[in-house]
Amino acid sequence: KSTPGFISGGKDGQVIVWTDKFEWQKVINLKETSVNSYTPQAISVCENEVGSKILVGTWGGEIVEFTDMKSQIHLRSHSKGELWGLALHPTQPHFYTVG
Repeated sequence: KSTPGFISGGKDGQVIVWTDKFEWQKVINLKETSVNSYTPQAISVCENEVGSKILVGTWGGEIVEFTDMKSQIHLRSHSKGELWGLALHPTQPHFYTVG
C-alpha cells in the first residue's frame, strides 16, 4: 500500500508527494523532465494503489506516467479546455480521462 499522505500539482509545474505530516516526500518538476510540454503545468494528478506510479495530466494536453522519477508519455494532445478527471483502473493497465 502507499504511504499515507497526498499529492499536489499546479501552475509552477511541480508535482509534490507529501507525507501525512506535511513533509515533502518526492518532487517532480515537469519543466525539468523529458516531457517537453509546451505548457508544463499540472492539472490533474493521481497515484496507483501501491504508490509506485503517478499519472499527471498537464495543461499542454499530455498524460505522463512517472515511475521512480522516470517519465513515460501516454498521450500528447492539445485543447483549450481543461482535463476534469484522471483515474487508474484498479487492476488493469488502463487509465481514464474526462474533459
